[in-house]
Amino acid sequence: MTFQIFDDLDAIITAIPEGDIDRAWKHFYSVQSDLEFDKNASKSEKDDLQFVNENMADALRNKTSVLVRQRLSSLRISIERRTTGLDGYKIRE
Repeated sequence: MTFQIFDDLDAIITAIPEGDIDRAWKHFYSVQSDLEFDKNASKSEKDDLQFVNENMADALRNKTSVLVRQRLSSLRISIERRTTGLDGYKIRE
C-alpha cells in the first residue's frame, strides 16, 4: 500500500459535494483495491469501506458527504495508525 490511499480518501470527500460521480468512484475503487491486496487490512477497515460502498450513491445524489464522512475518517485514522512514515515512525499513534 502506498501513501496514495490518503489522497484517494481526500478526493472522495471532495468529489461528493461537487457531485463528481466519476472521480468519487474512481478514487473509491483505488482505495478498495489497496485494501483488498493489503494483508494488514483489518475487518473494521473493510467494514468501513463496505459501508461507504453501500451509501456513496446516496451521498453523491444528495451532494453531501455526511453519510460517509465519518466512516472515511475512521478508515483513514486506522490506516494511519498502522502505517510507518518515511522517517520510520508511525504516522499516527
